Amino acid sequence: MEVKRLGCGSLLCTALLILIFPLIVNATEDNETLKREVAELKEELKLLKEAIADLKVESQNRSNLIAYQSDNQNEEASQAEENNKKDPLETKDIKNVQNKAEDKKDGTESKDEPSKNDKETSSTPTSKDCGNNETTSTELCCEPNLCGEIITPLVWRWQDILVEIHGAAATEFSKTNGQDSSFDLVDFNPLLLANYKDWFLLRAAVDFSITENGDTDTSLDFANINWFINDFVSLSAGKFDSGIGQFVQNISPRWINKLPSVPIGFDSDEAAPQSEIGIQMRGGFPVCDMKVNYSLSLSNGPRALIDTTNSVIDHIATGGFTAATGNYVTGGRLGFLPIPLLEIGFSLASGKLALYDLADNSTLLQKGRDYNAIGADIAYQLAEFNFRGEIIRQKVKAQIESIAPPASKWQAWYLQLAYRIPTTKLEPVLRYGRYRTPFDMNNQRQWVAGLNYWFTPSIVAKFAYELNDGQDGTVNDANVLLFQLAFGF
Repeated sequence: MEVKRLGCGSLLCTALLILIFPLIVNATEDNETLKREVAELKEELKLLKEAIADLKVESQNRSNLIAYQSDNQNEEASQAEENNKKDPLETKDIKNVQNKAEDKKDGTESKDEPSKNDKETSSTPTSKDCGNNETTSTELCCEPNLCGEIITPLVWRWQDILVEIHGAAATEFSKTNGQDSSFDLVDFNPLLLANYKDWFLLRAAVDFSITENGDTDTSLDFANINWFINDFVSLSAGKFDSGIGQFVQNISPRWINKLPSVPIGFDSDEAAPQSEIGIQMRGGFPVCDMKVNYSLSLSNGPRALIDTTNSVIDHIATGGFTAATGNYVTGGRLGFLPIPLLEIGFSLASGKLALYDLADNSTLLQKGRDYNAIGADIAYQLAEFNFRGEIIRQKVKAQIESIAPPASKWQAWYLQLAYRIPTTKLEPVLRYGRYRTPFDMNNQRQWVAGLNYWFTPSIVAKFAYELNDGQDGTVNDANVLLFQLAFGF
């Protein structure tokens, strides 16, 4: 009897499942459909919000433009009425005197400023779509303050591509003890930035400078394409500043460097690597209350230039080469910010380089020579004080069967302190550095004392005097007076 009841119960459950299963399936399909519809509604709502925000920005820009033009018309009408009562030349002279008096009162000089009419002509937006990211043709746009004064650099927008032009220029006068003085530097360094949404960034900089013979020397400082993978990782490919150390990649531009000269040992063909051609990964991330930044790279190896007469390595060239000749270098830097405005960094690179003939810089003599570079740096900002220091070393390891068997290394370090005098535009700077090479005649110690006058945060006049201690009779033992004017934009 119990078996019979169990069989009936099973039959009843089976029947119920047959009846209920289609309902369950239909409910599941309805649930999935509902989820898809909700997701589509959320996406449409997001697009609608973005469209409303764009319309608000465009409406505000147009209102500001109308108000600005109305104010200009009223002011011009008032000025024209006043000018009718006076001689035109007299009116212009009086206006210039008034402008100069007002500028002096504000602490600025009017002779370097364009006239008001010039400002209105140059800063008034030239396109009705100025400020709208959704332009459909190549045009010049601006980021206006009430569409009247440009407060950020001019940019070009074309659909999702945003292009900006920045750069720097510098000129210099120097007097070396025992030598004639001269204006020995004229340099222009334009920088192009092209951004595609928040995904890709093109960076390219060209350097134009005048040689001793009056010719123009042109070089490609860097050109790389950067892919922003996420908030913590970006990938770069092309030519870029070396990620070894701090000075070259962050402080070397003349309008950023607080002294007219580069620390000894940190210039081209010395102890500090300059450029790389390859790929680089950069980014940063938090660790508890500390911030960490990093760079990792794989690039073509540098070149050691051999003096075949004496069978010694003269120097290491790190300007970036497109021919690897089978030699690659991996390296990078890790920076720690334990507290705000304090950064401590460590750098390391290792790999192979090739030996080339110093006489022509193009004859390959040997491949696969072991190479490494190490460095450490510190930077700290405390109120008006700015302190930084760095040490770096490049080394070519010994190889018995080589054309230049001994190991060779180049090492340099410096300490620098700057102080921005409060309520002034003056900044005294003091730096001490030392440079060691395989050759006594190139070894050097250096003290530099300087005074900067900052016209703006990116325009600076720099005065400095170098006290150099090197081998007697060499240029490394001669003191130098420097004056430099640098302009960044």
